[in-house]
Amino acid sequence: MSALSVQAVYYNRFCLLVLSGELDVLSAPQVRRALTEVLSRRNRIVVDAARLTFCDCTGIRVLAGGHRRAVAAGGGLSLAFAHGLLQRLLEIDRCIGAGPGGELVTTLRW
Repeated sequence: MSALSVQAVYYNRFCLLVLSGELDVLSAPQVRRALTEVLSRRNRIVVDAARLTFCDCTGIRVLAGGHRRAVAAGGGLSLAFAHGLLQRLLEIDRCIGAGPGGELVTTLRW
């Protein structure tokens, strides 16, 4: 298991949230807290997923929840560099329209 690292880099109009490691049921609360902190300062978030080694459905729910909260605050959450299982889960969610990740905007791909 790879511990999750969360780093927030603030720019004028948005925050870049860099995730490294595994985003799962154990680390999801850490990301939820980080999103809450970021949303208290910015309403536009870009999540860099390039260094995520794993993401399960709990992780997608946390990201989708962050997106909903950012939209409610007049902004949004975009996911950059989704790959592997995360990218596949997002594609499945979009196809069947049943999952929480279908509303996430994927901005950049490998």
